[in-house]
Amino acid sequence: MASSNTFKTQFEARIIEVGPIPPAGGPARETYLETHGKAELATANNEYAEVVKLLGDWAALIPPLFAPIESSDDSVRHQIQQASRVAWRNLSKQIPKETLQLVEPLIRTSEKAAVNALNYLEDTESAQEAHEAIHRTAFIRSGLFGCPITYKDGQFWWDCTVSMSHLRMGMSAGITSDFYCSICDKKMEDCDHVMGSAYSVIAKKDDDGRCSVCGLLNCGHEEGETYPVTASGIGREIAAHEVSMVPRPRYPLARINKMTREVPAQYQPYAEAGVLDCDECLGPCGGLVERAGSDPDLD
Repeated sequence: MASSNTFKTQFEARIIEVGPIPPAGGPARETYLETHGKAELATANNEYAEVVKLLGDWAALIPPLFAPIESSDDSVRHQIQQASRVAWRNLSKQIPKETLQLVEPLIRTSEKAAVNALNYLEDTESAQEAHEAIHRTAFIRSGLFGCPITYKDGQFWWDCTVSMSHLRMGMSAGITSDFYCSICDKKMEDCDHVMGSAYSVIAKKDDDGRCSVCGLLNCGHEEGETYPVTASGIGREIAAHEVSMVPRPRYPLARINKMTREVPAQYQPYAEAGVLDCDECLGPCGGLVERAGSDPDLD
C-alpha cells in the first residue's frame, strides 16, 4: 500500500485471537459468527445506552449524527467534520470532568464492541446495524476525547476506529501452536474428548470474567447451569511464521488496527503534543472498502 512515490504505509495488526479456533466454513462457522457478532452488538448498544444515561441533560445537546452515514463527496464529508468538531469543542467544555471520566471507558468499550460486531457480521443482514453502531459510538468518543494522530520513530501513526474498521481485510497467519481441549483444558493429544462432539459444561466465569460455555465476557448463560458445548482446540504458545492479507480472515478479529499516514512535517510538534486530531469519526464515511484482487480466504 502506498500513497505516493516515496511514502510507504506501515501498519500494526492482530494476527490471531485467544480462544477456540473458529470453524473454517459451513453452518458451524455461520453460527459462530452470528453468536459472537450479536453478543458484541448487544454490548455496544448497552454501553452506549449507559453513556447517554450518564450524560443526562447534556445528551440532548449532542450534535446531530450525520445522515446518511456514507457520502462519496469528499468536500461534503470535510465540511461536516469541521462543523462537528466546532460543535463538540463547545459542548465538551461544558460537561463536568467527573462525568467525562465516567463516560470515557464506557464509550470506548461500546466502540470496540461495535467494531468487533462488524467483523463477525460483515456478510450478514446485521452488518449495516453494526456499521451504524461504529459511527454512533465513534462520533461521541471522538467528539469528547479526540482521535489523535501520534508521532513515533519518524512516522505519523493513525488508529482512527472508523477508518481502520472500514478496511474490510484481515490477516491470515501460518502458525505453529500447542492445542488444548476446550472441555477439559488438557493438550488435545492427552484428552479423550472427540473434537466436534457436544459435551455438557457448567457455566462459570474464569479469572478474566469469560464464560466457560462461550468464552464471551457478556452473554446469556447463567452461572451454575449446564449447557452443551462442542469440543474444539484452543491454541496457546502460538508462533507465527508468515502472515498474508486476505478479505475474510479465519479469525474474524485479526484486523489492521493502526497504520502510518502521510502528514506534512510542520504538524509534527502538534502530534507530539497530543493535539493533532483526525476528524474522520465526525462525518460520513466513503463506505466500506473491500480488498480487491482476491477471493475470500479462510486459511
